[in-house]
Amino acid sequence: MDLMKFKNLERTTFKWFSLREIKELDQVEDKLQFINSFSFGPFVPYNLYHFFHNLWDFYVMELASSYLYLFVFYFMYIGFLINMFTGMFSSLNSMDTMDFTPDFSSLFGSFFPLTLIGLVVILLIFFAVKLFQCFHCRRLSWNRCEWKDYESFEQGERNWNMVGMVFFILQVLGIVFTIALIIFAWNSLMPIINESMMSI
Repeated sequence: MDLMKFKNLERTTFKWFSLREIKELDQVEDKLQFINSFSFGPFVPYNLYHFFHNLWDFYVMELASSYLYLFVFYFMYIGFLINMFTGMFSSLNSMDTMDFTPDFSSLFGSFFPLTLIGLVVILLIFFAVKLFQCFHCRRLSWNRCEWKDYESFEQGERNWNMVGMVFFILQVLGIVFTIALIIFAWNSLMPIINESMMSI
């Protein structure tokens, strides 16, 4: 580990995104590999890891990513509405033709692919933020909390890592299930809806 990358931080303090400082650097030179290692702690729900480790800058990241999620949803459903109204007017214009057959998939079919695309974009943002936090959380936790000793810090971080790993696995399984459900709905339900609407 290259010690020249980090500055010594003599006391517990808060600096926004202080990623290049380590508290009591001279005393933990042989522990830097663990302090700078990856942790699943930020995957614990409700940002509990952030709260108990004074990671207020991570809260700002979560808030900013939430606004990005909203923008993705807005653009996704605006695209859906545009496509739906375009399909509706197209169907209305063709009602006078002899071979008119209403295609309801043109009205609602874009909902599923747009939802899937929006979900993928949101997941990319979510995991980008979480991975950044996972790679830096232990160092910031060491810097900002008053630990009884290094052993207490390490044991606490190992516990948070185990809990975070469990929730990470559950979140991945939930994501896979959601994507599979959207694909199933797209492949199975739309033809049924289209056929039933045509028989009315």
